[in-house]
Amino acid sequence: MDHHPLILLIDDSHSTIRALRDLLEQHGYLVRHAQSGRSGLDSAITHHPDLIVLDVDMPDMDGFAVCSSLKQDEQTADIPVVFISGLNDVTTKVQAFRLGGVDYITKPFHAEEVLARVQTQLQLLIDRRNLEASRQVMEEWNATLEQHVTDRTRDIMRNERRLRYLAMHDSVTRLPNRHAMHENLVRITEDPHTRAAVLYLELDGYDDISRTLGHHAADELVQQAATRLQGYVDEWRHVDVMNASLYRVGEDEFVVLLEDLEGEAAVMQSGEALLAGMQEPFTIRETMLYLPAHAGFTMYPEDSRDEEVLLQNAQMATADAKLHHELPRRIHRFHERLAQAGRERMDRILMLRSAVHNRELYLEYQPKVMLESRRLIGAEALLRWKPDGATLLPPSVFIPLAEETGIIHQLGQLVLEMVCAQIAAWQNTGYEPPPIAVNVSPLQLGEFEFEAQFLATLRDFGIHPAQIVVEITETAFLHERTHSMQVLQQLQQAGVAIHLDDFGTGYSSFSYLSDLPLDCVKIDKSFLDRCTPQLPEPPAPHRPVNHRTILEGIVTLARGLHLDIIAEGVETPEQAAMLLELGCLQAQGYYFYRPMSPEQLAPHLSTS
Repeated sequence: MDHHPLILLIDDSHSTIRALRDLLEQHGYLVRHAQSGRSGLDSAITHHPDLIVLDVDMPDMDGFAVCSSLKQDEQTADIPVVFISGLNDVTTKVQAFRLGGVDYITKPFHAEEVLARVQTQLQLLIDRRNLEASRQVMEEWNATLEQHVTDRTRDIMRNERRLRYLAMHDSVTRLPNRHAMHENLVRITEDPHTRAAVLYLELDGYDDISRTLGHHAADELVQQAATRLQGYVDEWRHVDVMNASLYRVGEDEFVVLLEDLEGEAAVMQSGEALLAGMQEPFTIRETMLYLPAHAGFTMYPEDSRDEEVLLQNAQMATADAKLHHELPRRIHRFHERLAQAGRERMDRILMLRSAVHNRELYLEYQPKVMLESRRLIGAEALLRWKPDGATLLPPSVFIPLAEETGIIHQLGQLVLEMVCAQIAAWQNTGYEPPPIAVNVSPLQLGEFEFEAQFLATLRDFGIHPAQIVVEITETAFLHERTHSMQVLQQLQQAGVAIHLDDFGTGYSSFSYLSDLPLDCVKIDKSFLDRCTPQLPEPPAPHRPVNHRTILEGIVTLARGLHLDIIAEGVETPEQAAMLLELGCLQAQGYYFYRPMSPEQLAPHLSTS
């Protein structure tokens, strides 16, 4: 209590009031008094004392009536009342306590007893007030804590909803993503009575646009494509054609889940509508771009009841549509033959990985010669793979597979090591082999420090760079051209010759030949065949192309750029004679040598 306690004395005896007042004031208490019950009530309401000492026996209004009135009034109900009286019977005391008195002092009183009882009640009052204050503080803290918990719970729930949204939606298109699609597909497959389809759609040319215009342009393009696709899906739902939902599951891949279907024809019709929509041009940075697509679909429950298998089926059907793009339809239905082909492809990938790891592949060498003298001037290392119990697989079958799966990096390093080891073996037996060519995939050129590893391999085997030729195709310069040129320039500066293979096909362009780090151009066999055709002349008014003139131009251009020229696939004396006449002095083909083993080639090598 941070003030002097105020004590109200209510007693009709002057002597009692005087004695109590003197006693209490001597001990630091403030004292007010009233000589009747009614004046005591008024004083209690006006001054609100900390303690009331109340006489029981008063003429106008006794102490019991005063106490009862005090306890019934909210303003005075909490003031402790100590009765003082000459009555000492139990009945009077019980009545005093029943009416709300906290203590009872008997007259004549003793000063020490009065002080002790007053101090005790005032301390109880202080404790009660402190307890009440603590209770209020606790209530306020509890209210604050409850509000904090409520706010925190709301924030957590909001964050959980946000995190779930982010986990279930694509950040670029705001479409549901693969996780959301998987959840919905699980729901579908748990209902044995529904009929549904998984339609997988893949955009064509996304990677080229990303490389050419950048990732932001590619994202904008995908956003427009998603908006266009979503428009079809919303329309189907709006007119109750079917229940459809769209998902982005890859950079350029979307899935549409179709439910409540009437049949396969409805899926085919829906897929064709989506593909037709993709044929319309997109506008990116005031540039019109075309982004065609292919699609495939699978049916539930006919094709499978497993959500993962259904998705794989739809992907395989899409890949089949892309592979056979020349067919009238660009949307294909899954068939079991695709699953079988997929299993065979996976088996072949596993076998190829094992063959590379166990070094089960081998090399054959096809010589390169001077046309006039037929002198051996080089050889091309050709990779061969004959799986156990299978026929010989041509590189055109397993090299693309190696490139798609990334095995090409291990495979390319294996070929280089095999060639270096063979050159060293020939040299150790007294032969002087000519430069040996190895084919390098464009993917290898993009490998981190490819040229450093390449040259390190030569040093490990003691092979001079001039003994190795790198053959690349024009696809090496379609993407990341600057990087590819830098890698080849470093190899060339180290002494490795660079040959451009299959020239005359694909994306051939005379204009960039002078910019490339090349030593030789190899004219493709198919181009040479056109110069000596076995086909009848085309009917009029078609005008035949003079391939001989074009070939002569290639030879003249290459010689003007100080590049060697090698003709591939020479199979007849007529072709050899024509090449000599045009000024092409080097050749490679069955007319001279077929690919042969190292042992078969050894006798044709010069000796030291």
